[in-house]
Amino acid sequence: MLKVGYFTDNKPSNQFDQNCSTYPVSLDGISALIIDDHPMVRQGCKLLLESQNIIIVAEAESGEEAFRYLNEVTPDIAVVDLSMENMGGLEVISRMNMRYPEIKIIVFSMHDDPFFTQRAFKNGASGYVSKSNPPETLIEAIGHIMTGGQFISPDIAKKLAFDQYYEATAHPLKQLTSREIDIFHRLAQGKSSAQIAEDLSLSRKSISNYIGGLKKKLNADSTANLIKIAITTFKES
Repeated sequence: MLKVGYFTDNKPSNQFDQNCSTYPVSLDGISALIIDDHPMVRQGCKLLLESQNIIIVAEAESGEEAFRYLNEVTPDIAVVDLSMENMGGLEVISRMNMRYPEIKIIVFSMHDDPFFTQRAFKNGASGYVSKSNPPETLIEAIGHIMTGGQFISPDIAKKLAFDQYYEATAHPLKQLTSREIDIFHRLAQGKSSAQIAEDLSLSRKSISNYIGGLKKKLNADSTANLIKIAITTFKES
């Protein structure tokens, strides 16, 4: 079942409390892996989860580091950011879902564009919370996901519902693969083909081929135009 949290006076409607007594499942002893490239976010997330007696088995600043930890530990849940160097969050979700289907994945990201939510769920996520929400929303999401449900934070749910967003508009990212989105995002950040190749451990020729494919899919007549589209797209996201 998909759960959407609604808020009154900036608090979840189920009245979050320190011991999570309102949740249908205890969070005590649940193990979690935090994957985010910002140390302050990881620390804040760790403190929040530990306040609910959730055990943090590892923290990773990249997808690559996360999979090294997963060779040794298998957490109940993984909290995953989307915008990371090298392996992007969408690719992390897809790989984790294939290799470790028993791990429940929740996205905790600055991106509140419905496209990223739909792609994350398609890749295997069970929940999506934008970082603009109160921290309690992440706990609410974990509590619901651990019962076998799915969760979307209310700000994103409203965008998903508004005028049947995906039927009414053609989102520029909708037709792209996870790898293409990673490259497109890096173009928006102003990175060169050589830098992107190094980030993703690919050859420059491979990046050139990807860029060619992106130009074709997005009707860009030049790399400069493609970069302009990328900047506009991620600014609006």
